[in-house]
Amino acid sequence: MYENYWELTCQPFAERNGLDLYFPAESHQGALLKLRYAIQQGAGGTALVGPPGVGKSLLIELLKAHLEADNQPVAQVSFPLLPAADLLAYLAEELSGTRFLQTPGPRASLRRIEDAVGRYAALRQRPLLIFDEAQLLHDAELLDMLPLLLNLLPGASGYPVALLFVGEGQLLRTISRNATLNSRVSVRCQLRALTQSETEQYVGQRLQAAGCPRQIFTRAAWPILWQLSGGIPRRINRLCDLALLIGYAESHDQITPELLDNVQAELLPLAA
Repeated sequence: MYENYWELTCQPFAERNGLDLYFPAESHQGALLKLRYAIQQGAGGTALVGPPGVGKSLLIELLKAHLEADNQPVAQVSFPLLPAADLLAYLAEELSGTRFLQTPGPRASLRRIEDAVGRYAALRQRPLLIFDEAQLLHDAELLDMLPLLLNLLPGASGYPVALLFVGEGQLLRTISRNATLNSRVSVRCQLRALTQSETEQYVGQRLQAAGCPRQIFTRAAWPILWQLSGGIPRRINRLCDLALLIGYAESHDQITPELLDNVQAELLPLAA
């Protein structure tokens, strides 16, 4: 709607997770490096934590795109509230590439997982199992079971699979409360919000990708944008998108601190 007004080729702050939109913030780059190294070196369990909207999903997609062939296949669980038996069945289907006609018991699922992992081990491959929104993993039976997946091939060199837990900050407390799981998660990475400088660079990268030919934000707008968004990319996107819309509707030449304050006032009732 506002693209022509601001001389843009597309909406720069649309919610999408294309890898071309990845912004290499310091904490994100550090986490990506540590996770890649840990997984490729055979770490059994790793964890990535951060607040909602900080970019965990995009970072995981980037990680998957850069994994070596010997860390395939990747099975990603996006609904961790499944009962233990159902989650095992899902993993069995993902790793074996076949579907059950009906949900089997845990023993049958574990047997299929073990057979599939054995075949991958013969090819010198270690599947990666990603558990998204893992802060929701509270089932004691499930938390006790997941570390056992690392023991599927007794006597083998290294772990037969890699586990990656992704979630919000309370995930670390969930892991620490289970002694077995806690001992297996050797690498823990935490994503932080963008700094003021990174926020400016992030917005600039998005605008440049949309063909922006000029300075849309005033210099005084940057610290206000950072303060209002807390440096969280998802909040930055919402603020900037609505600012461009209101700026267009009210015929502003640039995005100013006053305009951003008005946008924040519009967003607060929506959040409530």
